[in-house]
Formats: sequence, structure tokens, C-alpha cells
Amino acid sequence: MKRLFDALFRKKLPAPKVLSPAEFGAMMRAEAAARPKPPPPPERKEAGVVAFRTFTHIYSHAVYRMCVPDPTGYDELLAADLAPEPLGRAAREALAASRFITPQHPERDSIMRFPTKEEAAAADQRLKSHAKVRSLKALFDGAGMVSLRLMDGRIAITPLCYRTRGAWEGFAGNGAIDVGADVADNELGAAIAKAIAISREAKRPPKGP
Repeated sequence: MKRLFDALFRKKLPAPKVLSPAEFGAMMRAEAAARPKPPPPPERKEAGVVAFRTFTHIYSHAVYRMCVPDPTGYDELLAADLAPEPLGRAAREALAASRFITPQHPERDSIMRFPTKEEAAAADQRLKSHAKVRSLKALFDGAGMVSLRLMDGRIAITPLCYRTRGAWEGFAGNGAIDVGADVADNELGAAIAKAIAISREAKRPPKGP
């Protein structure tokens, strides 16, 4: 009986194989390829409007599952006191320039990524220089931002709340405005101006205990 017990329970198991980095990478790629692919996101166009105290920054996004400023898209620093018609016209141009970058797009890897530390610093410096201020705190003091999304013939205008260091976030009860894509430029600009006013008044909720 002891011999049978030893044979069944004290038999040494073979040591697990240690994978090389190349083998581990191949295994992970195989597992990823075997997983079911999520459906592609709906095609859309997106842009951003940031109203600083001394100027207005309007730019287009490259989009797929995420959105990032398009390095070759619309990117203009305009007057701070834009009337509704030129504001709406510039926003429409930014939306028209937005690109839907699929995984097969030849520039996908160079576009659909977060900026490097150096690229982010250069972008911040451009805005600070234009505003003639030295800090992000001074730059974003009193600023408001809205995101624009064009999809299925409608433009969604969403006010955002300033977080910190140039970052914005959505918030509950944001007063989002929805207009038809064929609305006149002055009506689009008026809706954006209304959303910017909401953004400027938005406050981050207090932290929990």
C-alpha cells in the first residue's frame, strides 16, 4: 500500500517550462487573435472648442475608439470674442476636417496615440505664448470647453468641466445641446457659445470622505 501511495502522490511532477520573451509574446498574440473582435465604433467626426480669456482654440480630432487632436487637421487660434456666425463656421470647418482612422489606415500608429511628454509641453507652450502667460493655471483661468460630435446628421455640443493641468472631463447634468448638421452657422455658433458659458460655470464635485 505504501508503495502505491508513493507512486500516486509522491511522484515528482515535471517543472513548468519557462518561456522566452519571444515565446511569451507569441502566446499572448495567439490568445489575442483568438478572442472575439468587438464591432467597429460608429463612424463620426469630432472637434474641440476651448474659449480662453484672450483667444479661442478650435481644432479637429482623429477618431476611432478614442479621439486625439489630428496633427494634420484643423487647428486655429482665433479671436476671443467671436460672433456666433464665424464661431459656427470655424467649428463646422473643424468637424469637416476630422478623420475616422480605422486600424487599416496607413498613418494609424503615428496618429492614434497619446502625445509624448515633449509634444505635450510644446503644445502647452504654444498656447501660453499666445496668451502671454507663464503658467497653465493662468492660461486656463476662466476658460470653457465644449466637445463637438457629428454623427447621423446631428451635432452634439457637450460642455466639459476643467479638471487640472489642461485636462477636461464630462459631468452630470452638463446641459448638452443637440442640433441638426444643416443648422445655419450663426445658430451653431450661438449653441456653442451657450455651451461654453455652461462649461465656465461648471465645478468639479467635491471629493468623497
